[in-house]
Amino acid sequence: MKRLTGLFIVMAIVVGAGSAAAQGTGLVGKGIKAGLAYYTFTGADKEIGGVAPDLEPGLAVGAFVTLALGPGLDLQPEILYVQKGAQYESNGYTFTFDLDYLEIPILLKYRLGTGGGVRPSLFAGPAFAIKLKAEGTESGPGGSETVDYGDQTNALDVGLAFGAGLGIPAGANLVTFDARYTLGLTDWPDPADVDEELSMKNSGWLVMAGITF
Repeated sequence: MKRLTGLFIVMAIVVGAGSAAAQGTGLVGKGIKAGLAYYTFTGADKEIGGVAPDLEPGLAVGAFVTLALGPGLDLQPEILYVQKGAQYESNGYTFTFDLDYLEIPILLKYRLGTGGGVRPSLFAGPAFAIKLKAEGTESGPGGSETVDYGDQTNALDVGLAFGAGLGIPAGANLVTFDARYTLGLTDWPDPADVDEELSMKNSGWLVMAGITF
């Protein structure tokens, strides 16, 4: 509960910053984006029964605001729905973890100067995620079965995101593309509700396109 309270405080600060910027103190853009997520588990206990996890494809969609901090430097808070998880395959059976989150990356963005209209950038920052769903599905010759892991999954997931982006002017708008890797910093299994403490983290890639208004 304390972690969720802290996260909502961060959200309130971000919203407040966006409101202030809208009054002429730094807002340079706002927009929407969507793309693909490719996540897996990292950490000392990522293997299950000696089987290493594969990437699990998913979706990512959300919105963002961009606040100018100074020459070439922006702050970009985002709110994203991200599908994370991992997939294990062994002896004709597939076990898929589906972990869905409401993620709030707060990115520090450095714009690289160019002589043309294309606007490349580099960015990095923390990503705070609130658990929405946690399920596991086993599929095999005999059919499939889904198990709810909500009670065994931490409510808050924290990572460090870093990547690169590209903005292309399109009339009065800006079409954006970005790719990032989010390194998981916290274990998603809740130690209070599993038999032993497990080092398993959500880490993966997001590739997204968007438009800035």
